[in-house]
Amino acid sequence: MHSGPSAIPLPVLILIPLVAFAEIFIIFPVISRVSGWNALAQRFRYDGPWNGHLWKFRSARFPAFTNYNGCLNVGAGEHGLYLKPIWIVSYCHPPLLIPWHEITYRTEHGFFGEVTVLTLGSQEQIPCRIYRKLAADLAEAAAAHGCQQTF
Repeated sequence: MHSGPSAIPLPVLILIPLVAFAEIFIIFPVISRVSGWNALAQRFRYDGPWNGHLWKFRSARFPAFTNYNGCLNVGAGEHGLYLKPIWIVSYCHPPLLIPWHEITYRTEHGFFGEVTVLTLGSQEQIPCRIYRKLAADLAEAAAAHGCQQTF
């Protein structure tokens, strides 16, 4: 009878890094494309420092059922809406700064209540669903920077 801790089988030890590799280097690029993030990054990539209001670990839903649940840093400032995934999701997801005039919005009634749908990019037209509370916070922060953006 064996009374010590059981050893993890070698195939499992090999599988864990392979799954992590696949997720980061195969799945994240696919998510970037199907969500529209890649298309937005073509025009709105932003590598500078962020000085506006910032809310960390927020959620948003993009096309093709791509959910960025609790992994987005979302900002509002004088020049627009700032979106930056947390570091673990950032591969193929560069930070974005989308000018306010490139964003339209509408309100929808979803299963869990009212959401705001931001349509990002006048050319790209990427829908981004966020909770009403975050939309209200963004509008308030934009107003503090002299922008008349309402959601």
